[in-house]
Amino acid sequence: MKKKFLLNKHNRIRIALVFMLLVSFPGNSYSQGRSISGAVTSEGGEPLPGVNIIIKGTTSGTVSDVNGKYTLNVPNNDAVLVFSYLGYLEEQVVIGNQSVINIKLVPNITSLDEVVVVGYGTMKKKLSTGANAHVSGDEMDQKHSLRVEQALQGLTSGVQIMANSGQPGSNFKVRIRGVGTIGNAEPLYIV
Repeated sequence: MKKKFLLNKHNRIRIALVFMLLVSFPGNSYSQGRSISGAVTSEGGEPLPGVNIIIKGTTSGTVSDVNGKYTLNVPNNDAVLVFSYLGYLEEQVVIGNQSVINIKLVPNITSLDEVVVVGYGTMKKKLSTGANAHVSGDEMDQKHSLRVEQALQGLTSGVQIMANSGQPGSNFKVRIRGVGTIGNAEPLYIV
């Protein structure tokens, strides 16, 4: 019984040695090729985090980090890297002998549309049939109010904001489209 254990132990050592030789041998099928690195930036030179970098024709790839930098193992010099990012034109680069590939992505102006967030999802601004009002944070900051309702007072048409009482910390009544509205005239708050 001890003899079998020793043989098994020796067989395990032999298998481990053969595996290490196969992995370290440069001409085997396990070889990863070489490493490519670089940075992805916008036209203005700002780093773009989250850019997809894929080897064309495969599912191998990576994503750029917070500083726009990436590292990727490629199989050979003929590989093509595809850089894609939402709102930017896709770029394709043949690797060749390069080991560092820095890319500047160009915005895809035709694919950008204004989007409006509504209570039931999002839609393009041009397809929105309701009344939309926009109040910037700068406009609200100028009022120096402690409550959001107070900061919105007088900044949007069709919205009435009234204090329930004169006591400090009391709630405000917010009505949209006035008192003649059928049903609930209170707003839906989306955070």
